[in-house]
Amino acid sequence: LQKKRQLSQEKYIGFAVFLIIIGVLCGIFAAEYYVSCKKNMMLLETLIHDLKASYPDQAYSVNEKERLLSITAQNDEVGGIDIKDDEYELTVYVGNFTHWHVGCYEEELSEEEKAKHISNQVIEFLSDLFNDQVVMWGSHEGGGGFYLKGEQQNSRKWFGLGNKRKEWVWSGPVNS
Repeated sequence: LQKKRQLSQEKYIGFAVFLIIIGVLCGIFAAEYYVSCKKNMMLLETLIHDLKASYPDQAYSVNEKERLLSITAQNDEVGGIDIKDDEYELTVYVGNFTHWHVGCYEEELSEEEKAKHISNQVIEFLSDLFNDQVVMWGSHEGGGGFYLKGEQQNSRKWFGLGNKRKEWVWSGPVNS
């Protein structure tokens, strides 16, 4: 009976040690995951900082779980701007029309420098957008895109829309 108790105690001790090891490993993985998530949120955090600095009065919302920054539409036909943090790039959803991938693949730059470079590109785009320099085009029958005023629109898809072709800037329609 005493030998059974001793074996039983050894099993409990072994099991307790096993649980401690599992707990330590879970703690290590949780810490690594937290650090990874913080690093991976660097793009969104950099963009938020730069957006506040460049446009302190601009309303926006952030969904951290979805890693998404949303700027409310100034015109319902145009739609809002959603900027998704995809860890190594930002995807800018331009109104109801199209999206744009913004990345930096210069390996000699640090992660912080890459984040700043990407954020700067987005802030520059937003500046053009908010100043009605970005022309967005589209149709329910054929997708859409955007170009800067003064640049030649060269999409075959755009030319193929004929009289269904419409254009907008941030503040609203350009032609109908």
